[in-house]
Amino acid sequence: MRSRPGFAGAPSADESLPALLRLLSSYSDAELDRTVVSVLESAMAAPRIPFRVPEVIGQVVARSGWRDWGAAIWVRYLEDRTLREVWPAVARDLHLSGIPPAKVRVEAREPRGG
Repeated sequence: MRSRPGFAGAPSADESLPALLRLLSSYSDAELDRTVVSVLESAMAAPRIPFRVPEVIGQVVARSGWRDWGAAIWVRYLEDRTLREVWPAVARDLHLSGIPPAKVRVEAREPRGG
């Protein structure tokens, strides 16, 4: 079996993910979306969900054609500790459920300067 190139073959769960999605916002690719969701699944399984996850969820939602509410709504779910419960329903509604977590290291560092 041939390994997948680039991000799809070796996804990153670091601070570069939101920037990568902003850069590729007009690029429609189901493989990219599945890879990002696999990283989100890993983040949801982490003891502490990284601060950048709400922004990534907002971008995945917008890439899927839903209204772009920005990250604020997802930050609220993170802050009230319900994001783990909400995410599976969102993934299901986006037809992105059942994607296994990526084998990536997830760190829940605080944002720089914050």
